[in-house]
Amino acid sequence: MLTDPARDRAGRVAAAEYLLNLGTNPAIAAVKVAIARDEPPGTSSIAAEAVARLASPPETLVQVLAVAAKSGAEANLPSILGALSRWTTRDAVAGVVSVLTREPPPGPEVQRAACGSLAAQTGQTDFGNDPALWLSWWENARKLNRADWAELIAEGQARAARRAALRAQMLADRLLDTYRRLHASVSEGEPRWAILAELIRSDEPELVRLGFDLSMRTLLNARPLGDDVAAAAASRLTDPLPEIRAGAARLIDRLDKPELADAASRALQSETDGAVAGPLLRFLSRQAGWLTVPQAMSWLDREGPAADASVEALLALAETGALERSQHTESIRRTMRERLARPDDGATPAAVRLLVRIEGSSCRDVVLPLLKSDRAEIAQASAEALSVHEWATDELVAACRENRALVRWAIASLELHRPTAEGIAQAENLVQPDDTEAVSRLIAFARNLPPAELLRFAARKDDPVVRERYLAHVATHEFLTGGWGRDTDDRVLAVKLLARTRLDIKDPEGALAAVNIALDTYGPEPEGSDAVSLAALLPLRVHALLWLNRVDEAIAISRAGGAFQAAWLDALDDLADLPHAPHVRRAFMQLFNGDLSGDAASRLAAIDVRIAEAEAQREREESELIVGPPRPGGS
Repeated sequence: MLTDPARDRAGRVAAAEYLLNLGTNPAIAAVKVAIARDEPPGTSSIAAEAVARLASPPETLVQVLAVAAKSGAEANLPSILGALSRWTTRDAVAGVVSVLTREPPPGPEVQRAACGSLAAQTGQTDFGNDPALWLSWWENARKLNRADWAELIAEGQARAARRAALRAQMLADRLLDTYRRLHASVSEGEPRWAILAELIRSDEPELVRLGFDLSMRTLLNARPLGDDVAAAAASRLTDPLPEIRAGAARLIDRLDKPELADAASRALQSETDGAVAGPLLRFLSRQAGWLTVPQAMSWLDREGPAADASVEALLALAETGALERSQHTESIRRTMRERLARPDDGATPAAVRLLVRIEGSSCRDVVLPLLKSDRAEIAQASAEALSVHEWATDELVAACRENRALVRWAIASLELHRPTAEGIAQAENLVQPDDTEAVSRLIAFARNLPPAELLRFAARKDDPVVRERYLAHVATHEFLTGGWGRDTDDRVLAVKLLARTRLDIKDPEGALAAVNIALDTYGPEPEGSDAVSLAALLPLRVHALLWLNRVDEAIAISRAGGAFQAAWLDALDDLADLPHAPHVRRAFMQLFNGDLSGDAASRLAAIDVRIAEAEAQREREESELIVGPPRPGGS
């Protein structure tokens, strides 16, 4: 078949490849004969082409190819040169050099092919396609001993490999840059998704990595990715390269699409690399029904990120109640205890939470000491896990004395288990004034207290600014109509305390707003104890209105509700220095017809003195504005 002229060239090359792949002496001999005899003409070229294609051609072919290069038909030389370029031996190089010394010289294309073969054999690229330079190099190189020749070729090939790698990297960099520019140039949505899917499905690992990187950046920027990108990522879960599978697993974990659960589950069953299994475990732990306890446990005893992901997956299963009915719970419990017994390397936040979840109070011998761990994440995870258990509350409070980072969890535990005035007072003692996060948690604690407990706590605050901070939320519809039963007395009393507090800090607008929302919420005519409670807000409403110079409204409320003489005096006391104080005083005298008790009269007299002093001060200031201040020396 190799020498059959009736067959086409491809068929004859295939026949030569078949003989070479057999590798037997008769088969190799047949190829040698075909090269040497070249019958029919062109057979030598066909056999040489087959040699060039072979992964590891036998070196016994070098001699017959060298002879054909030196004296064979010129038409066969390109294939013969290609075959000889597969070896770096001195005989193979000599065979190629012989082409350059033939008489008459071969054509320019053959000479260029010979120079190219020499460059491939030796790694030398400085001589280009110049036969004279190559022949000069050969004149020196052919005299080298075997060891020096081997060193010469090795150095040349190493340089050539480095240059080839650099060229390949430059090409890869340009290709990557082209794709980045293309990705940035198209509009968001499907056009970009198509590019990302193409990159992820590429045969080039560099392009696949770029696809993963751009996809993760898209998700980090809170942009969605289409189903074609998700499908492309799922297709790489079976890639032979672990780093590609790991990239696919991380992207799938971030995408968090339930439709990928089947592919992820099948990939996890055969996965052997922890960097791949970890993200798959985390992803599947969030997909209801796709992860079993045995699957999660299969990575539990291994080192690395997959073991940590296994614990996280088991924790997720525990939170669904799956471990309560599992025969593996005892084994998991023992493993978690072993891990936590090595706080420096075995403990993880998820392991702490999982053991607390499984054992409850029985874990105190292992977990309580972790509150003092030097690893912040372990101490805080222990505090968080323990905060839901009432038995650990005092331990958490005590631990805050040494570790301020645990305060938030101590407050959470007190809020959950001691929603009382005493509980929030205990939490307040843990908080430093400059710890804004803890202060915010205290305010949230106050918001969740029952009204009676909030009143008891807030009433103890001597500083009105602090008191107002804890009470601010009572002037809301949510507080006035929320839980804690139907009785509104404590809620109204809380509003009253807030309004009084706001008046103390000179915020009449805030005081009036608090009173108004309570009156608006409960209606103008409540019944029973509600009416008694709401009536206590009217003097504060009058007080705030007078402070704001809304005198007519205050008069109307006073006439309808019982005069509120004390509220008027309180208001006059607060606004005595304000310009509208005389107006309020006149309205007060008209409303009450001068009918004042001895104490009220004495109080009014003191207020009158302050009003007069303020009036005189304003007159002096107005005079100075008109004539200017007095000159020094009286002149």
